[in-house]
Amino acid sequence: MALKLCSIQDVKDRTKGGDKFESTFDALLGKIIDSVTLQLARHFGRPDWDKIARTEYFSPGVYAKRIFLASPPVASTPAIQVWESTAAPRVYGADELLVLDTDYFSFSETGIVAKDGYALWAEGLKSVKIVYTGGYLESAWAAAPGTPTYVSAGTFTVTGDYTTVYYPGRALRYKDTAGGSVFQETTVLASSLSAGVTTVTVADSGLDSGLNTVELSTISGAPADLAEAAIRQAKLVFDRREAGGLGSQSLEGGSFSFSSGLKLDPSVLELLGDYRVRPGPT
Repeated sequence: MALKLCSIQDVKDRTKGGDKFESTFDALLGKIIDSVTLQLARHFGRPDWDKIARTEYFSPGVYAKRIFLASPPVASTPAIQVWESTAAPRVYGADELLVLDTDYFSFSETGIVAKDGYALWAEGLKSVKIVYTGGYLESAWAAAPGTPTYVSAGTFTVTGDYTTVYYPGRALRYKDTAGGSVFQETTVLASSLSAGVTTVTVADSGLDSGLNTVELSTISGAPADLAEAAIRQAKLVFDRREAGGLGSQSLEGGSFSFSSGLKLDPSVLELLGDYRVRPGPT
């Protein structure tokens, strides 16, 4: 699953009526956020928003001078690599590897890879291979607040109110006796507060009494306008779920799609800069 542009808690924070955003709807909100994240990516012609290693092949036509990558911006490290092959079958080895800033130029923000001067890309099916790291969203692990106390194979507690930190669907990893020094990865199913103690339920029911370390996944890198657009669209979809014939009970534990015509709202689109890409050679 691709990384999300916003969290369940981000959407909850935008409502005054906390009662209708109770934990009953957390699974539904998670699915809506997944769908909104993908919908925004598709609107701009992108596969996703993740900052990951990517390999793309291109088939330039005659007179092609520029290639547009699918997921800018392009990271500076590791450096982009470009191969150009005219052999049949194609070969992408050391002899075909081009030299950055000599054979071609890379414009990281726009994802354009261009030949210099009057030079053109070799015409033909998959004559160009490009490997790069591109996108916005990155996931990292950070120590969870408080000290975890084992309760059962599927639950632990933390003193204090951390329900907004341990929200459903958030990736979590832990160390215990069985795992030793190796982290075990799972996700948060639910969290609740009682008498000043947060009880966290995890998905894999693999905890043991040696539980000693918990870390949570943090997602960073989303441009402010994209994150805001995702939050607004997700809340709009949730608010309109009844009008669109989307019953919360039928969706819990099931799939969610925008097949009911829930298009990006104009108030959301006006927030956004231009993240559109047109992958391919020109």
